Amino acid sequence: MVFFHHGGTYTLDGDEYEETVTFANENTKHMIDTKLKFKISVDGDRYTQVGIGNSFTEEWERLARTR
Repeated sequence: MVFFHHGGTYTLDGDEYEETVTFANENTKHMIDTKLKFKISVDGDRYTQVGIGNSFTEEWERLARTR
């Protein structure tokens, strides 16, 4: 079951990432037209985005593929 679903467009300028929410499900439709700004960094296999003026901070790590 999907609880939160939203997405849209983005721009990237150096280490500044901004996304604009253009679609969403019922639980996040209040976010439509919201612009979210982030400072991003990549260190090896780790991607981090820290919210600027918002609490949305994420960290992702690439996992090695096994064959």
